[in-house]
Amino acid sequence: MSAQSSVLSFALRRSLLLWWSPLLVAITHPGIAAENNSKAPATPAVVQTTTIAEAQLNQVSLPFETVKKLGISSSKVTTASVQPYQSYPAEVSVPPAALAAYSTPVSGTVQPAPGLHIGSKVQAGQRLFTITPIVSPETRLNLMTSLADASGQQQAAEKQLAAHTLTLNRSSQLQAERVGSQKAVDEAQANVALAQANLHAIQQKRHLLQQAVEQGATGSYYVTAAGTGLLGNLYFTPGQLLVAGARLADVVDQQTLWVTVSLPHAHLNRIDLKADAWLDQQPGDSQAAYSLKPVSSMPEGDVLSGTRKLIYAVQAKGDLVPMQRLTVQLPLRHTPRPRLSLPCAATIVDIYGNTWVYLQQETTRFTRQQVFISLSTAQGCVLADQRLAGKAVVTQGAQELFAIETGYTH
Repeated sequence: MSAQSSVLSFALRRSLLLWWSPLLVAITHPGIAAENNSKAPATPAVVQTTTIAEAQLNQVSLPFETVKKLGISSSKVTTASVQPYQSYPAEVSVPPAALAAYSTPVSGTVQPAPGLHIGSKVQAGQRLFTITPIVSPETRLNLMTSLADASGQQQAAEKQLAAHTLTLNRSSQLQAERVGSQKAVDEAQANVALAQANLHAIQQKRHLLQQAVEQGATGSYYVTAAGTGLLGNLYFTPGQLLVAGARLADVVDQQTLWVTVSLPHAHLNRIDLKADAWLDQQPGDSQAAYSLKPVSSMPEGDVLSGTRKLIYAVQAKGDLVPMQRLTVQLPLRHTPRPRLSLPCAATIVDIYGNTWVYLQQETTRFTRQQVFISLSTAQGCVLADQRLAGKAVVTQGAQELFAIETGYTH
């Protein structure tokens, strides 16, 4: 019994010690107790939030004076008859008729004009090359013989002109004395005019021959540009001696370019081959205004790819270059259908590629709304849906509104 009492007494003391130990620690070591209390989870603070209505987003309100100063104007979205189309890949090329080849008419040394190099833009009548002819002894003898013949022809033409002039004077005198006729005077005047023209041509011929004989290799012959274009190639080095007929340069006229479309044979029946096509570009892009005219040419296909080549002509404005790859919209044979259309100047493209317009709610309040453009032509941008039917869209000043709302400018 004494052993059991000892065990129970030890257990009782141990339980009391475990129960009082936290209290003793708090009393004897108050710093440790404060540290334990600081580790307790704090009560979360209440965050005040402000609710913004969806109708307040993308809104711009301006004073009436600001709207007037910016020149903001709007128009209603209209319905236009749009031809259905389908997009195909294409490539820009130079038509064969745009290449002009220049060659030297006589044998001699050639010098290009100052500042002329490959890629230079030339104008019609501009001096391109200077040729210094080389006259051989045989050629010089022939020139001297031709000069002697021209001198004899000039003397004969002068005598013939003097004879016709004398006849005209007599006919005029007889008519003044009421003896001759007006017909004789008219015939005499015609003969004098022909004689003068003949003499003038012979004099020019004799002058050129005399210049060639006297100057020999010291004379110069100038080659001028027949039209506007870009200098594509030069086939000589400055000062090189070329024979007559040697090729000098190529000038390419890039005002009119060809756009070649690769069309699968199975799609020929669905495409209107006689109608104009368009370039598939972003709204507001200058290339969207291009209209492609079909060119009548021999049918040409590619056996490996199973495609047919269609050629369209386009009047370039400087932003289209040969070998450039494009996407072309070809019209389908289906009947045109009405679609909503607006000016492309009313659209805005943000940094993410999204297209927006501003709707005029009131005189000084505007709302920005996202739209989707299905076709961009010279007549305007065609919308993909009918949500904006009858609504007023800002057509002038949309960029200014976008800058005021977002702070970003184009």
